[in-house]
Amino acid sequence: MEDARKGQIDLTIGAAKVWIKLVRVTRATTRLKVSARKHHLPDLELAQDLYVWIIEDAAE
Repeated sequence: MEDARKGQIDLTIGAAKVWIKLVRVTRATTRLKVSARKHHLPDLELAQDLYVWIIEDAAE
């Protein structure tokens, strides 16, 4: 699910639920938050991997 007005993307990767949120802090700054949970427990490795992938892809 994607909501451009809220700056939020919800998706499922394998057995994990992932939430990606973008919040505009200033005109030049946007905060990116990636959360992932697998079987009701945090999946930090997946969240960190997605965060790094997004940041690296945005820099190109």
